[in-house]
Amino acid sequence: MITLTAKSQANATNSTAWHAHFCALPERVRTGNARTGLIPGVLWGEFLKQAQPQHTEFWIAYEGSTPVGRIGANLTPTGTGVVGFFEVDVAHPAAGMAARVLLDTAAKWLIERNMIAVVGPMNFNTWFAYRLRTDDDSRAFAWEPQNPPQYVEYFEKAGFRPLETYHSIGTAGLKAFHDASLPSLERAKAAGYTFRGWDGANILEKEVPILHRLSNEGFKGNFLFQPLPLEMFRQLYVPIANKFDFSYCFFAVNPQGEETGFTFAFAESEALVMKSVTVIEAERGKGLSNALMNLASAEALKRNITNYVSALMREGNRSESYSRKGETLWTHRYVLYERRSSSSHQS
Repeated sequence: MITLTAKSQANATNSTAWHAHFCALPERVRTGNARTGLIPGVLWGEFLKQAQPQHTEFWIAYEGSTPVGRIGANLTPTGTGVVGFFEVDVAHPAAGMAARVLLDTAAKWLIERNMIAVVGPMNFNTWFAYRLRTDDDSRAFAWEPQNPPQYVEYFEKAGFRPLETYHSIGTAGLKAFHDASLPSLERAKAAGYTFRGWDGANILEKEVPILHRLSNEGFKGNFLFQPLPLEMFRQLYVPIANKFDFSYCFFAVNPQGEETGFTFAFAESEALVMKSVTVIEAERGKGLSNALMNLASAEALKRNITNYVSALMREGNRSESYSRKGETLWTHRYVLYERRSSSSHQS
């Protein structure tokens, strides 16, 4: 029989054991490509301890004394509740039942707290991991969602429906992209803009506060955006601060000497991964995004990298144009689900 034990100290029968079970589940149940990019259990523990602006709760599904799945849920100021941290041992005979119990329990908890809809999977908000991967391509990257394919079925059987779709596209022809975007860089420089690389040696102290300001301003119009406090934002860069190559990352600086945009890109598997680019609203329409990506592509070409990846783009996003400059090599697809309160399911 499936039972649930919540994270809260008042309800957890053994908080130390519960904590250990929650943190160990992904490492224990995931296999194959679904293990790509898996974070250490100690970091899951940090998530459990992070104070959130809105109320959060976590559950583990047990069969007897065996943990077979977990989930988290949190409120948001927009009235849309979030479910995330979802894991199920797909090899367990009760996997489907555990998934349904977890998703129903989390959705019920959110709806009882006046959330009009539930979206997921999403760990707290869009700053952290979210979406399910839905394609069957054999490639797997640490920067994209990875999950057992059964998770898609679990969400859909629990009444969740696709809310937004996304994709990453591997493309041949980085030189063509570079040449097409070069006029944007030249125009920006002629207008008095300058560009500088990130100071990788001082990323946490010098650059993170700038990145925090630009991200909160530049991404504020994005779907389901929530501002993130500086210290929590800083934690996003802590794991990579001392071992990441920031050679492909640049700031755009306006004629007044203020950073107004940035690009976050990196090389992986002999391709330039174009992960993020943003420009504050007042500086848009001047070709700065293309200029920033041109600089990243120039650095990659110096290292004989000829392919690139337009990563994790929302369907319909203007950044889709980046992938139209060359030959498509592969496409990965992802989905974010929604369950409306009127279609909530009870176990």
